[in-house]
Amino acid sequence: MEIMHDYGNKQSAKSIVDNVQWFIQCCGAAGYKDWYEINWGNFIVDLFHPKKKKAIEQLLISDTDDYPDLAAMRNDAVPFSCCAEVASSGCIHQNIEQFGTYTINSQGCGHQLDLINCTVLVMELIIYTIGLVIEVMMLYYLFKSHHTLDKNYVRYEKIPTTIRLKKFHSTEKKEFSKFLNDNSSGAEI
Repeated sequence: MEIMHDYGNKQSAKSIVDNVQWFIQCCGAAGYKDWYEINWGNFIVDLFHPKKKKAIEQLLISDTDDYPDLAAMRNDAVPFSCCAEVASSGCIHQNIEQFGTYTINSQGCGHQLDLINCTVLVMELIIYTIGLVIEVMMLYYLFKSHHTLDKNYVRYEKIPTTIRLKKFHSTEKKEFSKFLNDNSSGAEI
């Protein structure tokens, strides 16, 4: 996780990593020892006098074989967000090699984030498939109902002229002649 390298320098990176580690109950990318490889612990430098901070920072960044106490400070701690939620006593997230990993999450976040991503992708696939099935069903019923309407609906132009005339003569001729009789009593048509 590249974001782990910015943990001690950027507040946004620290917030993201802390939230992920606390929510998923994990620590580091592959495991808690990932934090041993990263210079994330600026809190250690803050413990020293301001005039000595730069020198201490350089020692923490450089090879610390000559200074085993500083190496232990850098390499034997994890962020507080690595603490296990189920720890009955207080969380020991420093001096881990001495006290053990009983109070921290030792499993890494990388595998768990991959599982979450796969689960979300499968759920999206299921939702999109259901939506596609519903859309196909709606189109099917729309075309089916349109086709049914076309079968039952006969357009006026498709009726042969002789039938139209017969129909006119049988029903509407009476109404037309009645109309003419009513209006012929003094009015011109």
